[in-house]
Amino acid sequence: MYSTLISTLLFSLFCMYATDTLALFLGTKRFKINSQMEKMTVTFATPVDEPNFIKIKKKVPENSIYVSPKLNKIKRDVVVPYQQCPRIAFTNDDSSAKNASDSSLYPPQKKFVIGVENTVCRNVLLPYVDVSASKQSIFSATLRNTYENRIFKFGEKGSGFRVKSGEPQDFYKLRDQCSDRGELFEDPEFPATDSSLFFSRRPDRYYEWRRPHEIADNPQFFVEGFSRFDVQQGELGDCWLLAAAANLTLYKRLFFQIVPDDQDFDDKYAGIFHFRFWQYGKWVDVVIDDRLPTYQGQLVFLHSTEDNEFWSALLEKAYAKLHGSYEALKGGSTCEAMEDFTGGVTEMYEMEACPPNLFQIIIKAYERSSLMGCSIEPDPNVLEAQTPEGLIRGHAYSITCVRYVDISTPNVSGKIPLLRLRNPWGNESEWNGAWSDGAPEWRFISEAEKEELGLTFDNDGEFWMSFKDYQRHFSRLEICNLNPDSLSEEELLDGHKKKWEMSVFEGEWVRGVTAGGCRNFLDSFWHNPQYRITLTEVDEGEDEDLCTMIVALMQKNRRQIRNTGADLLTIGFALYYGKR
Repeated sequence: MYSTLISTLLFSLFCMYATDTLALFLGTKRFKINSQMEKMTVTFATPVDEPNFIKIKKKVPENSIYVSPKLNKIKRDVVVPYQQCPRIAFTNDDSSAKNASDSSLYPPQKKFVIGVENTVCRNVLLPYVDVSASKQSIFSATLRNTYENRIFKFGEKGSGFRVKSGEPQDFYKLRDQCSDRGELFEDPEFPATDSSLFFSRRPDRYYEWRRPHEIADNPQFFVEGFSRFDVQQGELGDCWLLAAAANLTLYKRLFFQIVPDDQDFDDKYAGIFHFRFWQYGKWVDVVIDDRLPTYQGQLVFLHSTEDNEFWSALLEKAYAKLHGSYEALKGGSTCEAMEDFTGGVTEMYEMEACPPNLFQIIIKAYERSSLMGCSIEPDPNVLEAQTPEGLIRGHAYSITCVRYVDISTPNVSGKIPLLRLRNPWGNESEWNGAWSDGAPEWRFISEAEKEELGLTFDNDGEFWMSFKDYQRHFSRLEICNLNPDSLSEEELLDGHKKKWEMSVFEGEWVRGVTAGGCRNFLDSFWHNPQYRITLTEVDEGEDEDLCTMIVALMQKNRRQIRNTGADLLTIGFALYYGKR
């Protein structure tokens, strides 16, 4: 079902100087836009010279035509809140913005839209960017031509990473070189030293770096395939990463996109492995050696339930290299890792202020193969305190299944919403309430449905609970809506799997040009990057007169520079509605 014009939006992005949160992806928001609302303005901004990355996902008509923002010379007049209109023009490319002239601000052939009801508005010319004009991700022309369908080598120009030697790390070339020389690879970019472990302190004990064959007999990359049970947390506080890694195993093609299967401990083994992560619009191939930190012969951090399986431990090491050290992985949001594994867009819901149709949102997300995680507000006085119900505060869980289950009791029958969760500790620390392992509620479920659910009662960290109990005990839900390119063709053809369409914009805040601060600074607020968006397709189902759009805003490389004392910046976006 389509509508000729549903809504027009303009985003304005803003950033303040400080933050006290560890969440990297701020400003993610799902909007339901009424078809009667003709225009909406959204502003993104910052007062500092920081980059921004904007991703917008929405449904797109099949007959849309792609228009490159950089090549699109069409401009529309819009209204933005501002008291005095400076002499500066907004264009789609940075060079034009930095060298804007007065003549480009007020071309005589343009007619301005007057904000009748907004007394602080002035008429400002902005570029017209129709997000719904593309079925694919929209980048600037340069970004699109450079990054589409490409995997960057670590240290390669454009990868966002530098190497000490100046030579990009090519996995296949390095493996062949080591094989020819009869030696095992040692990574100079992430050495087996304390600096790769911690940046703020010295280790409190001696860690020995060992290769897998020095840790276990007959080391294997995979033992009987891979599953969420291969992810067991060690001493590092990176449960947010592990919850995402467990979810990663649910989708074969997605998993092998991150964990290439062209490596093992057999014929071509040379002590070198590689993993791929999405970083701000591009995929980067991260090369590591297989020396892992151990204490008294045992792996210290992430490990598998199988003593001789090492894909998960090596994945964690590659992610640590990506961010500079293992310590850099301490504390975070599951959505951050899910983004890096998929290139998707994340949403976060607080249970205290969740929408009434939250379970329907979860069901739809599960049908679209979205990755999901959750957590409980931490106890400020106790690290990872356990609740009487067996749950861990300040800890990340994976959501691995969502179902309506038929229940039949002497007094009531019908469907009940259930969720399956997993604690990355992978032990007996599980929910002990209704629908937990061995709970009496399971007596009222048929054996056929139990088999379909794959129901087991093991001390493996995985458990079921009702959605009602989930809302009562958990604080936050995180959903990563996958990039349509992340799923295999078979998964997309599955009638229950529905993909999102996504558009991406990359830019930066430039002091004096596009860095305008938050709405407290009206004299400069309109300087911030702004995007006008038109939605042309309504939702199916119960919201027939509404469009769903998710906007995600992220800041680059902040975790990588935590060793310098830098923290995350507070960023966000504002939306403005106006009648057409």
